[in-house]
Amino acid sequence: MPRQFMEKLYQVIKENEGIQKLNIRWADAGLLDEKMIEFISQAQRKEINFKLDAARIDDSKGESILKQLQQNKQLENLHLSMNGNMLGDKSLIQIEKILETYSKQLKNLSLNLNSNEINDINSKYLGKGLSYLSEVESFSLNLDECIFDSEGIQNITYQLPKSIQKFSFSFNDNMIGDENLQTFCDNMKFDPKKLIELDLSFAQNEFNDDGVVYLSKKISEFSELKSLSINFRSNSISDKGLSALFESLSKLFKLQKLQLNISNLYDDVELENIELFLREAKNLKELTINLQDNCIKPKGIQMLAQGIKQNKVISDLSLNFFYGKLENLYHLLITIIDEILNNKRSFGELNIISNNYNNETEKKLYNLLNLICLTNFEQIIKIIQLKKILNCESSNNYLLDLIE
Repeated sequence: MPRQFMEKLYQVIKENEGIQKLNIRWADAGLLDEKMIEFISQAQRKEINFKLDAARIDDSKGESILKQLQQNKQLENLHLSMNGNMLGDKSLIQIEKILETYSKQLKNLSLNLNSNEINDINSKYLGKGLSYLSEVESFSLNLDECIFDSEGIQNITYQLPKSIQKFSFSFNDNMIGDENLQTFCDNMKFDPKKLIELDLSFAQNEFNDDGVVYLSKKISEFSELKSLSINFRSNSISDKGLSALFESLSKLFKLQKLQLNISNLYDDVELENIELFLREAKNLKELTINLQDNCIKPKGIQMLAQGIKQNKVISDLSLNFFYGKLENLYHLLITIIDEILNNKRSFGELNIISNNYNNETEKKLYNLLNLICLTNFEQIIKIIQLKKILNCESSNNYLLDLIE
């Protein structure tokens, strides 16, 4: 990119002081020299979104780039995304200095640093930088696929800002195990009266039930939570862990949105206490559960169905059973259709995903459910063709009675 163009770009940025948000995206660090970064970093803006994912940045280059992000006296919101590079010790030291520089003015901070050369030892620089923050309200950290063992979690989270209201932490594919998950929980010392959003992703980390039970107890302390997202995909969790999780969720009375990924758990599950949770969730409007690649026991499906029936406030419902072994999906679908047709439930969004049917009847029920989702309730009652879809099979008499 010609130097002349960059100089003109910087001049435009400098002269337009009304611009409060600056988005920068580069695909190749080879085209990004220090002078170009300096041009942009000197522009005084409240928000900077800096995206350099998979830009072939080594640790020395990362250090040079990050040095230039310490000049903005107005900065309140920083979104730094440098996934898939080769950042290590030098770069993390600069991130520590950035966080120290803006410690009293940053309100929103996002650090996406997955797939870099971050490990147990150099993670201490990141943790120290986070300890400086005193005013941050929203914090997101992505460290997927780094090189952690035992010390990394402690180094990073030992002094997380207590002022946080919205916290997102992604630590997928790091194999940290139950003990380090407990360390993480102990370090989540947020003010329970302030934390309203929590997003935790620990897919493929060799967790067992003990870690999930510990985390569940910790989550139940945050009584003001309105939005919660948990990803436990591909861990060794059984009904013991899930039962503790759903029991803890039942204590979050202000929860309005839940996204739960418990796919591919390597064990048959019964979803114990899911009915209890759904019955107690008086404010839950959005529910997403990913149960893909699991074998859900018949009782688990029944408990899920009864929970949905008893919860009268859910308006957006998404359930994923893809590649799941289901013996009675029929029961769940009948319950949901009953709620729509007979009890006049209205779902703004309703997604039931599955490719597993025991017979043609369940397939027809699934197709019918999709039809109902796409059609106004008042109109669907008038469509006589619904009976033709079911072919009046004896196993569908209950549903036919609902339609009539």
